[in-house]
Amino acid sequence: MERSSVLAAASRVCFAAGMVSGVSMFLGCDDGHSNKKTVPVTTLEFVRGDSTNDGKIDLSDGIYTNNYLFVAGPPPVCQDAADADDNGILDLIDSVFTWNHLFRGGPPIPAPSPDLGLDPTGDTLTCDEYILSEASSGEEDLE
Repeated sequence: MERSSVLAAASRVCFAAGMVSGVSMFLGCDDGHSNKKTVPVTTLEFVRGDSTNDGKIDLSDGIYTNNYLFVAGPPPVCQDAADADDNGILDLIDSVFTWNHLFRGGPPIPAPSPDLGLDPTGDTLTCDEYILSEASSGEEDLE
């Protein structure tokens, strides 16, 4: 398929461009108008929505994110995990999205969730580490 037909079929074409220190790769995107953008993508597995890094998605994840955002609490060690709506921005909406999912039957948290996995989308958020606590079984605790 020619490049022009690929661009016509999709508003955005993305491609892998390389590794940096074995931690991040870069994803190049072309919107068809020569506006190229390179964004980091984490290569660590994590569970989206688990801001507290405890292996569970629950009320405390939204509280942890809000403490970071509004009360100078510690930052999530995996910002990608705290980005519950996967829009590439850590904000109040992430807490609301998590709570809506948990308590009001809202939309599911985007992949990787509820299981460990790689981030399928590129953004500028980082994931320095994601280690489930030993108390976590990693099983059905995630919903």
